Amino acid sequence: MSAIVSKECLSLLEGVGRAVLDLELRMLISRRNPLMNVAQRDAEKARLIGPVRRDLVEILRVTDNSRLGAGEWQAISAGSGARTVETVMLQVLGWWSLMLPGGTISRLVDQIHADLGPDTTVGYDWRTMLSEHFGKLAPEFFFSEQGPDHTKLFQATVRTSDGRSSTGSVARSKKEAARLASQAYLTAHAPRLLASRTSSDRKPPLSELPVHMEHRRLAGLFDTTDARLFAKALTHKSWVYENTPHGDRRASNEVLANLGSAVLGVLAARARSARLLSSTTRPDPDLSTGLTVPDEDLVPLAHDLGLPAACRLGAGQRRLGMTTEMLANFVQGVLAAAYVQAPGITEFERRLPAVVAEFLAAHSRRSTRDAATRLQELAVELDLEWRSTDRSTGPGHAVVYHNTTWINGGSATIVVEGYGAGRTAAKKAAAAQAIGSANLRVGATDFEQRDVALFFLVRQIEVLAAKPRLWPRWQQANVLGAGYLANLDWAAFANWTDAVRAAGLLDSQFPAETRHVLADYYQRAVRSAYARPSFAAVLTRVLRWVEAAREQNRAILEPEQWEEMVALTAAHSIWLAPGGTADLAKMLERWAQPDRRRASVTLDLDSPAEIGAQACAAVQRLLQEFRPPSRGPNELGLHAKLSSGPRGHEIRLSPGAVWSSGSASVVALVCEATKGVVVDTHGDETVLRITNQSVAGSGLLWDAATSTRATDQYDVEFGRLLHDLKNQIMGARMALSRPTETRTEQLEAELDASQHIDSAAAITTQLVGAEGLYTRIQIGMCNLGSFMRHYISDLMKRLPPGIRVIPPNTVPVRVALGAEVLRGALDNLVKNAVEAMGDAGQIEFEYTLLEDDRVALLEVRDTGPGLPSHVISALRRGGVAPTTKRHGSGLGLPGVIRMMRRAGCDLHPLQVAVGGAWLITLPLAEESGAADDN
Repeated sequence: MSAIVSKECLSLLEGVGRAVLDLELRMLISRRNPLMNVAQRDAEKARLIGPVRRDLVEILRVTDNSRLGAGEWQAISAGSGARTVETVMLQVLGWWSLMLPGGTISRLVDQIHADLGPDTTVGYDWRTMLSEHFGKLAPEFFFSEQGPDHTKLFQATVRTSDGRSSTGSVARSKKEAARLASQAYLTAHAPRLLASRTSSDRKPPLSELPVHMEHRRLAGLFDTTDARLFAKALTHKSWVYENTPHGDRRASNEVLANLGSAVLGVLAARARSARLLSSTTRPDPDLSTGLTVPDEDLVPLAHDLGLPAACRLGAGQRRLGMTTEMLANFVQGVLAAAYVQAPGITEFERRLPAVVAEFLAAHSRRSTRDAATRLQELAVELDLEWRSTDRSTGPGHAVVYHNTTWINGGSATIVVEGYGAGRTAAKKAAAAQAIGSANLRVGATDFEQRDVALFFLVRQIEVLAAKPRLWPRWQQANVLGAGYLANLDWAAFANWTDAVRAAGLLDSQFPAETRHVLADYYQRAVRSAYARPSFAAVLTRVLRWVEAAREQNRAILEPEQWEEMVALTAAHSIWLAPGGTADLAKMLERWAQPDRRRASVTLDLDSPAEIGAQACAAVQRLLQEFRPPSRGPNELGLHAKLSSGPRGHEIRLSPGAVWSSGSASVVALVCEATKGVVVDTHGDETVLRITNQSVAGSGLLWDAATSTRATDQYDVEFGRLLHDLKNQIMGARMALSRPTETRTEQLEAELDASQHIDSAAAITTQLVGAEGLYTRIQIGMCNLGSFMRHYISDLMKRLPPGIRVIPPNTVPVRVALGAEVLRGALDNLVKNAVEAMGDAGQIEFEYTLLEDDRVALLEVRDTGPGLPSHVISALRRGGVAPTTKRHGSGLGLPGVIRMMRRAGCDLHPLQVAVGGAWLITLPLAEESGAADDN
């Protein structure tokens, strides 16, 4: 996991920790108090949960090791920060459960419980007993409160009219405080009542339940041995009332179902977290918050496991049939029966039947918010209007509500319907119909209602132009398949566009302007995917080399750094290669021509092999780095065999083609710049592999995506500077290498080399910081208010005295961008503003929160001359900004814009009457998670 953990990842870990602690407490209570009923178990868990959490915070040393802001530390010092450190503790517990095997968590909870001691009176209604026996004395309760509002504790004192009184222990609610005060009163003034109550609660032992073949089948299915637990898990209380001597509900599945709900919670949380954390560091917020599995979702699983045929119901209940709640309880009871026989959660997950594992995997991909809420949020995003009506049918004891919802967007309207036992349930059912089909816009390939799916897809394309500030969030959520492109998964994108065409999307219904906007949307997604860390590292070393040569001219003759310079220009020329396709076989024929080779080359070619033009250019450049092995005075001939298959193409060079001197850097950077080109050596052969990445597709969406390029005008201008830098370095090397006979000629050579090195150094000043644009950006997050306070304070110390800084109103806003990236962008804007204003002027910062759009807008203004209109136009087009600076390249501002967009944000200049202005769009982060505010 990244060192900068996103709030979604932390939310997932917290969910796992919460579920694991709940399950461990329930298991502990079952072991220590096996005769407790469900109500008593819940009461005991409520008693334990607070102390156990606090003890875990201490044992895990969470407070000492947490990275918290100043405000949180102040709250902890004041005794009111318990919620924060407990949240961190749950995140640690979640990580522990996912990463470390064994039962250490269980043993730790057992130890804490032993230190707390049992409460033998848990679950008794002492207040009712007090009223029954002392009601004539008019007992009256008085409450006192302790602590802040979010952790408030209550203590009650009960007093009767005869003057007697007692005070109970502190509790988290007034109801519990009154119960404890009643217990204290009865203990002090009527101890015999307590003794008689305890003896009356003793119940006879439970009779054994019969075990049938279906129960043994389930025991085998879950790889366990005790089928009696499965028999109990499938026994309803109605059967117990009719078929056992005492009608003891403890013989029913109530306790196992109660435990099974916690087991299911852990399974769902771990499945969701394992899937998301293993695939991304920025999970979809809709998926990273785990909720309980709805009862209705468990009904199909109950049938898949064959539970209805194995359950026991009373005669009356069997006539009425099994409800959704009963089937859900049967599933949870069966999970509990299997879990208590497993040595741990990891082994239990391994034993799960395939049908249960598939259910958990499918549930982990579902959004945790209800459909009505999601539809309401989608309506805001897509500027939709919706209204609904409902009507009821059926008798009073079995009313069914019918909901009809109309959704309007642009000139189109759709209608969805839903049914339920209540108005809210019917409304949610109708919304679920809409959302289920609307998921076509986020990459789903199956949908129930074609017209609904098309409505949301078309509306999404229509609003793209009006809401560019939402593009980063949409691309992360895979809206219109942008997530596939960001991951370079063209096969998945092609499958999705096939589903869109099958739904009936008509390309002709969109004007040319909409097509251009769609292509721009995809362009940003594609560019965010490319990172060239090796290229960036080599560029850094070359820039340092040139700087060192300014101190000592002859440092420019070092061969290793020169080879890296050549590799940079070679790799970047491949990066800028045009799109389209090329014939690999024809390229090999040209390469093998005698006038181009020092040694003979024989070819063994398949039929024409068409590959991408960039990949073909990369292979041609790599072949230039090979030479045949030398044996004796002459070089041997080289044999090249081209073979093609469904996965791509292979070029085998034999016997034993070897690299030219200094080719390692060229090969590494060229392969990095070209996805799917790999070089391997096997014995006496060198193999070039070209993966087949071409996927057939057509239509509006496919055409818009394939028209995108990972390169832009910035890359072109950057390539020109690299080429100029190489030429200047070559000139310096040639000047220092040419033969000289006199001292004057030697000094002239040194002067010539110095002039080339000075020109090279001037170019490197224009390239400083460019390496950061070719590395993968750690997005992170920060509290914008806290960050701006630190930034403004530091800025005032650095600026000339005549520059005035006006800070923003720093309200707390958490944004999905790390402080380091945001600081770099602001530093560039401030530097340009100061250079334009001179020794006097003003820089103003202000930001606005747009909750509906889930973004914060940060505006930076200065009183300088501002950017000329043609520069603003160039920047908005994504081009290089014309510059009048002596050593300016016009890459500074476009580089900052590009960096911000790769980080999922946006930056663009504003046309204002006076001065200069920039607007930065920052997506909001979720509430939980660690932030870097400095």
